[in-house]
Amino acid sequence: MTDACVVSRGGGGSVFNPDTGQYEDTATPVYEGKCRLQSVRAQAANPDSGEAVFTVERVELQLPFGTTFHVGDVAEFTASQFSPDMVGLEYRVTGLGRKSQATSQRLNVEVLS
Repeated sequence: MTDACVVSRGGGGSVFNPDTGQYEDTATPVYEGKCRLQSVRAQAANPDSGEAVFTVERVELQLPFGTTFHVGDVAEFTASQFSPDMVGLEYRVTGLGRKSQATSQRLNVEVLS
């Protein structure tokens, strides 16, 4: 795994910090380190929501063992050796993809763009 990401839990808004005068994310990091994004099966959908049209990509986020992840956690790529345009992209965990003899943790994720 040559990419790096931060997985956070409990986001969904920001809170004003009067000490800094800035709005700050309410998410709590649960993992920071190596990761890899793989597209096992190409699946793209273009749903409509009111007048907005957006694209949903379903891919797999692979991480080392050792952290418990939850559906709804958000992973943000902080480095990518081979795809620098991935830095800053965020993926929401949609499924945990558990296996009894897996070689890594493989989470189903989606990105909204």
